[in-house]
Amino acid sequence: MRLLAVGYDKNAEPFPIWYDYDEPAGALNASIKEMALFIRFLFNSGSVDGEQIINEALFSRIGKPESTLALRAGLESGCSFGIGTRYRTRAKWYGHGGAVPGFLAEYAYNLDNGMGYVVLQNSFDTSFYDDIFSAVKDYMDSQVEPITPPMEKGFSQRKAFIMKNSQNGRLLFI
Repeated sequence: MRLLAVGYDKNAEPFPIWYDYDEPAGALNASIKEMALFIRFLFNSGSVDGEQIINEALFSRIGKPESTLALRAGLESGCSFGIGTRYRTRAKWYGHGGAVPGFLAEYAYNLDNGMGYVVLQNSFDTSFYDDIFSAVKDYMDSQVEPITPPMEKGFSQRKAFIMKNSQNGRLLFI
């Protein structure tokens, strides 16, 4: 009995089971049902059936960057504890996505509107992935109440520039 899903390339040929040992990374090896429970866990601020699994003070920092140049400039988008924050169609979404040979995935949730989604694909066909994710994101974005992103509140009269320092090759956010 096979316990792992089979990943396929864009020609519908199976990929061998693949492990990523060459870079720091993480993975959620889960079914769609388990991912739905994970989203519920995130909505419940780290608790399951009334039991707090992750300390609320720590959980409140998830998806809220604490040390980026963009944050210091007043932008809230970024990543913290493996969960990203971004504004899309004037709504704040938390989530993460990933890809390995044979698999593409993304989950996102919107705390302000109490909704989220999970899309898992066991094919490395990125055109199909783009079509599915565009349809899901367009639908989800149409269901949320728009908000004014913080950058529009604080940056309406400011300009941001990213410059490459020619001496040391670092990017500067001004």
